[in-house]
Amino acid sequence: MTAAANTTIGLLERTVLRRGRVIGLRAWEPDTLIEVDLHLPGTDMSGWDEAQHIKCRVASYTFRDYTAAGWDGHTRTCTLYIDTAHDGPGSRWARHLREGDFLYYAGVSRTPHPPAPWSRVVCLGDESSLGHILAFRQLLPRSSTLYGAMVLQDAAHRSCFPDFFRLPMDSVASVDALPHWVRERPDLVEDGIFYVVGGAGMVRRMRFQLGEWGVEPARIRSQGFWS
Repeated sequence: MTAAANTTIGLLERTVLRRGRVIGLRAWEPDTLIEVDLHLPGTDMSGWDEAQHIKCRVASYTFRDYTAAGWDGHTRTCTLYIDTAHDGPGSRWARHLREGDFLYYAGVSRTPHPPAPWSRVVCLGDESSLGHILAFRQLLPRSSTLYGAMVLQDAAHRSCFPDFFRLPMDSVASVDALPHWVRERPDLVEDGIFYVVGGAGMVRRMRFQLGEWGVEPARIRSQGFWS
């Protein structure tokens, strides 16, 4: 997809969308996870104190939310981490991005659940949640302690995860392993605040499971994504 081709959008969309540009791309090995560096001159990121979702146009009148991680308010740049292992409009769009392409987005909105102070925070996520959790860690109050587990289905991704990000989180091979990870830590079930972020199916499953174990709804915050 060239920059010129990516400008072919409907008149109605053109009147309401903002425009940024792709300034860098990095694919993991294997390339089912892509880092996208963006310049968003129409967005002021200097005052962000909560994780923010960019509503990106991925096809005609079709949008997907991606969390901005590693943003720089001075240069108005940020990075998206996009999971492309599953087929869908967002995955197909991300696989065809090229450096220099224009990116059209409908706006930026905050996460509905800011990090909680003075708490033990437990993040449960998958490949699609990486950017969100990185943003979350950047904003987490120093009074909080972070724990968690992330589903990375590819063994190569799991092996590089600790060195790349140094998150205080474990990596597991499948969504089926998340409940086992939680059940082995009854102290977190007792008083942790859970942030469940990732694919919509995984989020629904883990919210139900946590509720079955007695975790009150007030201690479960979630954000689901679509491919």
